[in-house]
Amino acid sequence: MDNFDQVISPYLKRLSWNYQLSNEHLLYDILQSSVMQLDSEQTEYICGNDHTSYLLKLYIPQEILLKIDLSQEQKYKEMMKTDLLKCTDLGYSVREFNFLPKENKRYENSDYFSLNSTVKYYEDIPSVWKKSDLIRLFISHRDKDKLIAHKIAENIENYGVQSFVAHESIEASKKWCDEILKGLETMDMMLLLLTDECQNSCWVNQEIGYALARDVPIFIAKEGNTDDPKGFISSLQACKFNSSNGIDELNIKIFEFICKNFKNKSCWQKACIMNFLSSRSYYEANDRLTLLESNIESLSEENELLIIDGYSQNDQLYSSTLVNKNDRMVNFLKKTTGKNFMISKNSIVEVNISPEPDDFDF
Repeated sequence: MDNFDQVISPYLKRLSWNYQLSNEHLLYDILQSSVMQLDSEQTEYICGNDHTSYLLKLYIPQEILLKIDLSQEQKYKEMMKTDLLKCTDLGYSVREFNFLPKENKRYENSDYFSLNSTVKYYEDIPSVWKKSDLIRLFISHRDKDKLIAHKIAENIENYGVQSFVAHESIEASKKWCDEILKGLETMDMMLLLLTDECQNSCWVNQEIGYALARDVPIFIAKEGNTDDPKGFISSLQACKFNSSNGIDELNIKIFEFICKNFKNKSCWQKACIMNFLSSRSYYEANDRLTLLESNIESLSEENELLIIDGYSQNDQLYSSTLVNKNDRMVNFLKKTTGKNFMISKNSIVEVNISPEPDDFDF
Protein backbone atom coordinates (compact mmCIF):
# COMPACT_ATOMS: atom_id res chain seq x y z
CA MET A 1 0.00 0.00 0.00
CA ASP A 2 1.39 3.42 -1.00
CA ASN A 3 1.85 5.86 1.90
CA PHE A 4 1.19 3.17 4.52
CA ASP A 5 3.68 5.00 6.74
CA GLN A 6 1.28 7.97 6.83
CA VAL A 7 -1.64 5.64 7.63
CA ILE A 8 0.14 3.76 10.42
CA SER A 9 1.81 6.80 12.06
CA PRO A 10 -1.27 7.95 14.08
CA TYR A 11 -1.67 4.43 15.49
CA LEU A 12 2.00 4.26 16.44
CA LYS A 13 1.67 7.66 18.14
CA ARG A 14 -1.35 6.39 20.06
CA LEU A 15 0.63 3.31 21.04
CA SER A 16 3.59 5.36 22.28
CA TRP A 17 1.40 7.64 24.41
CA ASN A 18 -0.35 4.60 25.85
CA TYR A 19 3.07 3.30 26.90
CA GLN A 20 3.77 6.60 28.62
CA LEU A 21 0.47 6.46 30.51
CA SER A 22 1.14 2.89 31.61
CA ASN A 23 4.70 3.75 32.73
CA GLU A 24 6.34 1.65 29.99
CA HIS A 25 8.90 4.41 29.63
CA LEU A 26 11.48 2.44 27.66
CA LEU A 27 8.96 1.42 24.99
CA TYR A 28 7.77 5.02 24.81
CA ASP A 29 11.35 6.27 24.38
CA ILE A 30 12.03 3.69 21.65
CA LEU A 31 9.04 4.79 19.57
CA GLN A 32 9.54 8.51 20.14
CA SER A 33 13.28 8.58 19.37
CA SER A 34 13.45 6.25 16.37
CA VAL A 35 13.68 6.85 12.66
CA MET A 36 11.35 4.27 11.09
CA GLN A 37 11.24 2.40 7.81
CA LEU A 38 8.65 -0.01 6.41
CA ASP A 39 10.21 -2.92 4.54
CA SER A 40 9.56 -6.42 3.14
CA GLU A 41 5.93 -6.09 2.07
CA GLN A 42 4.08 -9.43 2.03
CA THR A 43 0.54 -10.19 0.87
CA GLU A 44 -1.40 -13.24 2.05
CA TYR A 45 -4.88 -14.53 1.26
CA ILE A 46 -6.72 -14.77 4.60
CA CYS A 47 -10.42 -15.60 5.01
CA GLY A 48 -11.18 -14.67 1.42
CA ASN A 49 -9.32 -11.34 1.53
CA ASP A 50 -5.85 -10.10 0.70
CA HIS A 51 -3.91 -9.01 3.78
CA THR A 52 -0.67 -7.04 3.47
CA SER A 53 1.92 -6.93 6.23
CA TYR A 54 5.25 -5.17 6.71
CA LEU A 55 8.48 -5.39 8.64
CA LEU A 56 8.91 -2.15 10.61
CA LYS A 57 12.55 -1.21 11.16
CA LEU A 58 13.27 1.09 14.10
CA TYR A 59 16.64 2.88 13.89
CA ILE A 60 17.22 3.62 17.56
CA PRO A 61 19.76 6.12 19.00
CA GLN A 62 22.66 4.50 20.81
CA GLU A 63 21.73 5.89 24.23
CA ILE A 64 18.27 4.28 24.03
CA LEU A 65 19.46 1.05 22.43
CA LEU A 66 21.89 0.43 25.32
CA LYS A 67 18.96 0.41 27.76
CA ILE A 68 17.34 -2.58 26.04
CA ASP A 69 18.13 -5.82 27.89
CA LEU A 70 18.95 -8.46 25.26
CA SER A 71 16.98 -11.06 27.21
CA GLN A 72 13.90 -8.79 26.98
CA GLU A 73 14.28 -7.53 23.41
CA GLN A 74 12.08 -10.15 21.73
CA LYS A 75 9.44 -9.67 24.41
CA TYR A 76 9.35 -5.91 23.68
CA LYS A 77 9.00 -6.54 19.94
CA GLU A 78 6.11 -8.98 20.45
CA MET A 79 4.45 -6.58 22.89
CA MET A 80 4.58 -3.74 20.34
CA LYS A 81 3.22 -5.98 17.60
CA THR A 82 0.32 -7.23 19.77
CA ASP A 83 -0.54 -3.80 21.16
CA LEU A 84 -0.49 -2.19 17.71
CA LEU A 85 -2.97 -4.78 16.42
CA LYS A 86 -5.34 -3.83 19.24
CA CYS A 87 -5.68 -0.27 17.98
CA THR A 88 -5.71 -0.85 14.20
CA ASP A 89 -8.22 -2.40 11.83
CA LEU A 90 -6.84 -1.56 8.42
CA GLY A 91 -6.42 -4.77 6.47
CA TYR A 92 -2.72 -3.97 6.74
CA SER A 93 -0.44 -4.73 9.64
CA VAL A 94 3.08 -4.77 11.02
CA ARG A 95 4.04 -8.44 11.31
CA GLU A 96 7.42 -7.77 12.92
CA PHE A 97 9.40 -5.02 14.65
CA ASN A 98 13.16 -4.89 14.08
CA PHE A 99 15.48 -2.93 16.43
CA LEU A 100 18.56 -1.48 14.68
CA PRO A 101 21.24 1.03 15.73
CA LYS A 102 20.85 4.51 14.31
CA GLU A 103 24.02 5.07 12.31
CA ASN A 104 25.93 8.22 11.46
CA LYS A 105 24.25 8.67 8.11
CA ARG A 106 21.39 10.60 6.55
CA TYR A 107 17.94 9.00 6.69
CA GLU A 108 16.32 11.28 4.10
CA ASN A 109 14.83 8.78 1.67
CA SER A 110 11.03 9.10 1.36
CA ASP A 111 10.79 5.60 2.93
CA TYR A 112 11.84 6.96 6.34
CA PHE A 113 9.54 8.61 8.87
CA SER A 114 9.32 9.39 12.58
CA LEU A 115 6.66 10.11 15.20
CA ASN A 116 8.49 13.06 16.70
CA SER A 117 9.33 16.22 14.74
CA THR A 118 12.48 16.74 16.84
CA VAL A 119 14.05 13.44 15.73
CA LYS A 120 17.24 14.07 13.75
CA TYR A 121 17.25 12.29 10.40
CA TYR A 122 21.01 12.69 10.21
CA GLU A 123 23.86 13.29 12.62
CA ASP A 124 25.98 16.41 12.88
CA ILE A 125 27.28 17.51 9.50
CA PRO A 126 31.08 17.82 9.05
CA SER A 127 32.48 21.32 8.68
CA VAL A 128 33.23 20.67 5.00
CA TRP A 129 29.54 21.47 4.47
CA LYS A 130 28.86 25.06 5.49
CA LYS A 131 25.08 24.68 5.80
CA SER A 132 23.21 21.74 7.32
CA ASP A 133 19.94 22.32 5.46
CA LEU A 134 21.09 22.26 1.84
CA ILE A 135 21.53 19.25 -0.42
CA ARG A 136 25.19 18.23 -0.44
CA LEU A 137 26.86 17.93 -3.86
CA PHE A 138 30.40 16.51 -4.07
CA ILE A 139 32.17 17.77 -7.23
CA SER A 140 34.77 15.26 -8.41
CA HIS A 141 37.30 16.85 -10.75
CA ARG A 142 40.93 17.06 -11.84
CA ASP A 143 43.10 19.74 -10.21
CA LYS A 144 43.30 21.67 -13.49
CA ASP A 145 39.49 21.98 -13.56
CA LYS A 146 39.12 23.68 -10.17
CA LEU A 147 37.99 26.99 -11.70
CA ILE A 148 35.19 25.23 -13.57
CA ALA A 149 34.18 23.44 -10.37
CA HIS A 150 34.19 26.76 -8.49
CA LYS A 151 31.90 28.41 -11.08
CA ILE A 152 29.44 25.53 -10.87
CA ALA A 153 29.48 25.54 -7.06
CA GLU A 154 28.92 29.29 -6.89
CA ASN A 155 25.92 29.18 -9.22
CA ILE A 156 24.24 25.97 -8.06
CA GLU A 157 23.64 27.37 -4.56
CA ASN A 158 20.77 29.37 -6.09
CA TYR A 159 19.01 26.02 -6.47
CA GLY A 160 19.26 25.04 -2.81
CA VAL A 161 22.46 23.02 -3.28
CA GLN A 162 25.85 23.36 -1.57
CA SER A 163 29.00 21.94 -3.10
CA PHE A 164 32.21 20.35 -1.89
CA VAL A 165 35.15 21.49 -4.02
CA ALA A 166 38.32 20.06 -2.50
CA HIS A 167 40.52 23.10 -3.10
CA GLU A 168 38.21 25.56 -1.30
CA SER A 169 36.01 23.51 1.05
CA ILE A 170 38.83 22.33 3.33
CA GLU A 171 39.74 24.56 6.28
CA ALA A 172 43.36 25.49 6.94
CA SER A 173 45.22 23.03 9.21
CA LYS A 174 42.80 20.19 8.40
CA LYS A 175 44.21 17.02 6.80
CA TRP A 176 42.90 17.29 3.26
CA CYS A 177 42.58 13.53 2.72
CA ASP A 178 40.45 13.14 5.87
CA GLU A 179 38.24 16.05 4.82
CA ILE A 180 37.68 14.58 1.35
CA LEU A 181 36.62 11.32 2.98
CA LYS A 182 34.17 13.21 5.21
CA GLY A 183 32.72 14.85 2.11
CA LEU A 184 32.36 11.49 0.36
CA GLU A 185 30.80 9.86 3.43
CA THR A 186 28.13 12.55 3.82
CA MET A 187 27.41 13.72 0.25
CA ASP A 188 23.87 13.41 -1.10
CA MET A 189 25.01 13.18 -4.73
CA MET A 190 28.09 13.48 -6.92
CA LEU A 191 28.86 15.66 -9.92
CA LEU A 192 31.64 14.20 -12.06
CA LEU A 193 33.42 16.76 -14.24
CA LEU A 194 34.52 14.61 -17.16
CA THR A 195 37.33 16.41 -18.98
CA ASP A 196 40.49 15.33 -20.82
CA GLU A 197 42.45 12.65 -18.91
CA CYS A 198 40.02 12.90 -15.99
CA GLN A 199 39.51 9.14 -15.94
CA ASN A 200 43.27 8.60 -15.64
CA SER A 201 43.22 10.19 -12.18
CA CYS A 202 43.36 7.63 -9.36
CA TRP A 203 41.68 10.16 -7.05
CA VAL A 204 38.73 10.75 -9.36
CA ASN A 205 38.31 7.01 -9.94
CA GLN A 206 38.32 6.31 -6.20
CA GLU A 207 35.77 9.08 -5.61
CA ILE A 208 33.53 7.55 -8.29
CA GLY A 209 33.90 4.16 -6.61
CA TYR A 210 32.89 5.71 -3.28
CA ALA A 211 29.74 7.18 -4.83
CA LEU A 212 28.84 3.85 -6.44
CA ALA A 213 29.38 1.97 -3.18
CA ARG A 214 27.12 4.40 -1.31
CA ASP A 215 24.55 4.29 -4.13
CA VAL A 216 24.18 8.07 -4.35
CA PRO A 217 23.01 9.67 -7.62
CA ILE A 218 25.84 10.57 -10.01
CA PHE A 219 25.52 13.35 -12.60
CA ILE A 220 28.20 13.31 -15.31
CA ALA A 221 29.09 16.62 -16.99
CA LYS A 222 31.20 15.93 -20.08
CA GLU A 223 33.11 18.79 -21.66
CA GLY A 224 33.23 18.92 -25.44
CA ASN A 225 34.54 15.81 -27.16
CA THR A 226 35.97 14.19 -24.05
CA ASP A 227 35.88 10.39 -24.06
CA ASP A 228 32.69 8.77 -22.78
CA PRO A 229 32.65 7.49 -19.17
CA LYS A 230 34.25 4.10 -18.62
CA GLY A 231 33.88 1.18 -16.24
CA PHE A 232 30.86 0.90 -13.94
CA ILE A 233 29.60 4.38 -14.90
CA SER A 234 29.72 3.69 -18.65
CA SER A 235 25.96 3.06 -18.67
CA LEU A 236 25.19 6.51 -17.24
CA GLN A 237 24.17 9.23 -19.69
CA ALA A 238 26.62 12.13 -19.72
CA CYS A 239 25.52 15.73 -20.25
CA LYS A 240 27.73 17.71 -22.65
CA PHE A 241 28.68 21.25 -21.68
CA ASN A 242 31.02 24.10 -22.64
CA SER A 243 33.03 25.40 -19.69
CA SER A 244 33.59 28.83 -21.24
CA ASN A 245 29.94 29.84 -21.67
CA GLY A 246 27.70 26.93 -20.70
CA ILE A 247 27.80 26.87 -16.88
CA ASP A 248 24.32 28.37 -16.42
CA GLU A 249 22.78 25.87 -18.82
CA LEU A 250 24.66 23.02 -17.11
CA ASN A 251 23.32 24.03 -13.70
CA ILE A 252 19.77 23.95 -15.05
CA LYS A 253 20.42 20.36 -16.18
CA ILE A 254 21.89 19.49 -12.76
CA PHE A 255 18.82 20.96 -11.07
CA GLU A 256 16.50 18.92 -13.32
CA PHE A 257 18.48 15.84 -12.29
CA ILE A 258 18.11 16.81 -8.62
CA CYS A 259 14.35 17.26 -9.06
CA LYS A 260 14.11 13.76 -10.51
CA ASN A 261 16.12 12.19 -7.69
CA PHE A 262 15.19 14.35 -4.69
CA LYS A 263 11.86 16.08 -5.36
CA ASN A 264 9.84 13.69 -3.20
CA LYS A 265 12.29 13.94 -0.32
CA SER A 266 11.94 16.44 2.48
CA CYS A 267 15.60 17.48 2.27
CA TRP A 268 15.07 18.85 -1.26
CA GLN A 269 12.04 20.94 -0.32
CA LYS A 270 13.66 22.26 2.83
CA ALA A 271 16.87 23.09 0.97
CA CYS A 272 14.99 25.24 -1.55
CA ILE A 273 13.05 26.97 1.24
CA MET A 274 16.17 27.69 3.31
CA ASN A 275 17.86 29.10 0.24
CA PHE A 276 14.88 31.40 -0.41
CA LEU A 277 14.83 32.59 3.20
CA SER A 278 18.55 33.47 3.04
CA SER A 279 18.18 35.64 -0.11
CA ARG A 280 20.60 38.58 -0.09
CA SER A 281 18.81 40.83 -2.59
CA TYR A 282 15.36 41.49 -4.03
CA TYR A 283 16.36 39.90 -7.32
CA GLU A 284 17.74 36.82 -5.61
CA ALA A 285 14.52 36.52 -3.58
CA ASN A 286 12.47 36.83 -6.76
CA ASP A 287 14.40 34.08 -8.56
CA ARG A 288 14.29 31.74 -5.57
CA LEU A 289 10.56 32.25 -5.03
CA THR A 290 10.02 31.41 -8.71
CA LEU A 291 11.90 28.18 -8.02
CA LEU A 292 9.52 27.36 -5.15
CA GLU A 293 6.44 28.24 -7.20
CA SER A 294 7.52 26.03 -10.08
CA ASN A 295 8.49 22.95 -8.11
CA ILE A 296 6.59 22.70 -4.80
CA GLU A 297 2.97 21.56 -4.88
CA SER A 298 2.36 21.04 -1.16
CA LEU A 299 4.09 22.08 2.06
CA SER A 300 4.42 20.15 5.28
CA GLU A 301 3.33 22.01 8.41
CA GLU A 302 6.98 22.19 9.47
CA ASN A 303 8.04 23.89 6.22
CA GLU A 304 4.99 26.18 6.27
CA LEU A 305 6.03 27.47 9.70
CA LEU A 306 9.64 27.71 8.52
CA ILE A 307 8.62 30.09 5.72
CA ILE A 308 6.34 32.20 7.93
CA ASP A 309 9.04 32.61 10.58
CA GLY A 310 11.92 33.19 8.15
CA TYR A 311 10.02 35.72 6.02
CA SER A 312 9.66 38.16 8.91
CA GLN A 313 13.40 38.04 9.64
CA ASN A 314 14.71 39.02 6.19
CA ASP A 315 14.04 42.53 4.85
CA GLN A 316 14.96 41.32 1.35
CA LEU A 317 11.71 39.32 1.49
CA TYR A 318 9.16 41.44 3.33
CA SER A 319 10.33 44.70 1.68
CA SER A 320 10.48 43.27 -1.85
CA THR A 321 7.80 44.28 -4.34
CA LEU A 322 9.00 41.43 -6.57
CA VAL A 323 8.07 38.92 -3.85
CA ASN A 324 4.84 40.55 -2.66
CA LYS A 325 3.36 42.06 -5.84
CA ASN A 326 -0.15 40.74 -6.60
CA ASP A 327 -0.16 38.77 -3.32
CA ARG A 328 2.42 36.44 -4.81
CA MET A 329 3.82 35.22 -1.48
CA VAL A 330 0.45 34.55 0.16
CA ASN A 331 -0.90 32.93 -3.01
CA PHE A 332 2.01 30.48 -3.00
CA LEU A 333 1.25 29.56 0.61
CA LYS A 334 -2.47 29.22 -0.12
CA LYS A 335 -1.79 26.93 -3.07
CA THR A 336 0.58 24.70 -1.11
CA THR A 337 -1.28 24.58 2.22
CA GLY A 338 -4.96 25.21 1.40
CA LYS A 339 -5.00 27.99 4.03
CA ASN A 340 -5.56 31.73 3.70
CA PHE A 341 -2.89 34.27 4.59
CA MET A 342 -2.24 37.99 4.52
CA ILE A 343 0.80 40.25 4.91
CA SER A 344 0.60 42.36 8.07
CA LYS A 345 3.50 44.82 8.34
CA ASN A 346 6.56 42.55 8.02
CA SER A 347 4.85 39.26 8.82
CA ILE A 348 2.75 36.56 7.20
CA VAL A 349 -0.44 35.96 9.17
CA GLU A 350 -2.95 33.15 8.74
CA VAL A 351 -6.51 34.37 8.14
CA ASN A 352 -9.53 32.41 9.34
CA ILE A 353 -12.37 33.27 6.98
CA SER A 354 -15.82 32.97 8.56
CA PRO A 355 -18.64 31.80 6.29
CA GLU A 356 -21.08 34.42 4.97
CA PRO A 357 -24.55 34.46 6.59
CA ASP A 358 -26.09 32.92 3.45
CA ASP A 359 -23.83 29.90 3.91
CA PHE A 360 -25.59 28.86 7.14
CA ASP A 361 -28.45 26.41 7.04
CA PHE A 362 -31.50 27.46 9.06
